[in-house]
Amino acid sequence: MIAALQRYHAKHGPYPASLTSLVPDEIAQLPDLYTGDEAIDRGTYQRIGTFYELGFRYVEGGMYQCRYRPKAGWVCDSHI
Repeated sequence: MIAALQRYHAKHGPYPASLTSLVPDEIAQLPDLYTGDEAIDRGTYQRIGTFYELGFRYVEGGMYQCRYRPKAGWVCDSHI
């Protein structure tokens, strides 16, 4: 997903307003982030100015939210 976002950005300038803009040119279909495990939430995506945030939440001894930003990489925070 990150590679598809980077390809889109290289071609179009800004990051897409939504992940559906990546289909079918950058990625054949969006991944199903729901695994059937109630501990994992669907992923999130938002464009924030000139960058984007891709994230998901999961439960493993507490609530965690993980976000990917191009300059910072993956960052996971614990919310208990």
